[in-house]
Amino acid sequence: MWLVLGDGETWPKTLEAVEDERVVWSSLWQDRPDDRIVLAIRPDGDGSLLELTWLAASPLPGHASPYRYRLNQLLAQELRWSYGQ
Repeated sequence: MWLVLGDGETWPKTLEAVEDERVVWSSLWQDRPDDRIVLAIRPDGDGSLLELTWLAASPLPGHASPYRYRLNQLLAQELRWSYGQ
């Protein structure tokens, strides 16, 4: 399984799914339960492009770097490694 949760993280729920277009997840973080993560999928030649949009329901305390880093780690690293790239 590619999604291994860290401290303070929770398994996201699928809030919306439109086949071949997008998936909307609930927040990964227990301290930010109203955030949403949108994964948009677009055709690109023989493959697909995945676009991530993080919708923060409230201002982030300080800076967002740890959250952004974690999303990047999960989607740009762990997910890709799970299918051999």
